[in-house]
Amino acid sequence: MVGHNPQFTYRKDGVFYFSRRIPKDIRHKYEHDRFVMCLRTKSRVVADKSSRAIAARLDEYWMSLRIADLNIPSMLPVNGQVTTETVITLQQALQNYHSLKGTGKDDLSCDSAFAQTFIPDRNNVTKRLPIPVEHLRLIQDTCRKTDDDLRSRSRRQPTGRATACDPGSRFKDTPQSCYDCQMA
Repeated sequence: MVGHNPQFTYRKDGVFYFSRRIPKDIRHKYEHDRFVMCLRTKSRVVADKSSRAIAARLDEYWMSLRIADLNIPSMLPVNGQVTTETVITLQQALQNYHSLKGTGKDDLSCDSAFAQTFIPDRNNVTKRLPIPVEHLRLIQDTCRKTDDDLRSRSRRQPTGRATACDPGSRFKDTPQSCYDCQMA
């Protein structure tokens, strides 16, 4: 990318400057509509790193300004004392969400937090049994016999891993027939 400056930068007399427009929703907190800062470098690499760091910090700061403007009531105790502010309702939270994310998110419902959630009765719960080893081996054998383009044995390369059939293998409890050895 010869001739291109890093994002949010420009050059003046060979020195890089950071320049970024201030978002409209928080522009009233600034005197100017653009933030400009000298990066004090002539190096494109240093300017790129610096501009990315400054842009990230500005994004965080601007988000904190937006959040401060929301007037969200405090829900945590301050200095060990419970605040007397009103508790935020689900409807208010939904309105705050809409103001942050935009309109058109009407598919959200605040009727019940547990709507369409299956909660079994404790008396009817049965313990799920593990799949028997014989069934797992049958599935493995069926998969080995299937010779499609994803499982083609002719295109596979040896893995270079230790297998159950290798002498000195750490897989002592596995059966002596393994997929890696069948390929050889």
